[in-house]
Amino acid sequence: SLWSDEAVTYEVAHRSTADIWRLLAEADVVHGLHYFLMHAVFVLWDGGPVALRLPSVLAVAATAAGVGLLGHRLAGPRAGLLAGLALPLLPAMQRYAQEGRSYALVCALVTWGTWLLLEALDGGGRKRWAGYGAVMLAACLL
Repeated sequence: SLWSDEAVTYEVAHRSTADIWRLLAEADVVHGLHYFLMHAVFVLWDGGPVALRLPSVLAVAATAAGVGLLGHRLAGPRAGLLAGLALPLLPAMQRYAQEGRSYALVCALVTWGTWLLLEALDGGGRKRWAGYGAVMLAACLL
């Protein structure tokens, strides 16, 4: 069953885009990007609670992969492998993976934003800096 915040996300994401905009003009603007993302998910597949929670599961997987790559880059292959495998075992990450909210998506974006930051600092050029800025902006909006 859905808990209260998930139920709100589910209900809002099933509204029309115009209705979502009206809601954001009055309340809950902090979750606007997530509501529109979930609206798009439900347009593609209205799989109920599974569709609501699937982006969070995928985001935790993306976070674990990113943490693994960051660990490999910063501390070596063994550290990267252990970090990537340990991250999904953390209680907070398990919670984020099973909630139909934006928390796991923010974790994934910040993780991959960190990867892009390291690339940019290594002389990656304007594209890497632009990518870093775009990814971090999306994380902030979520």
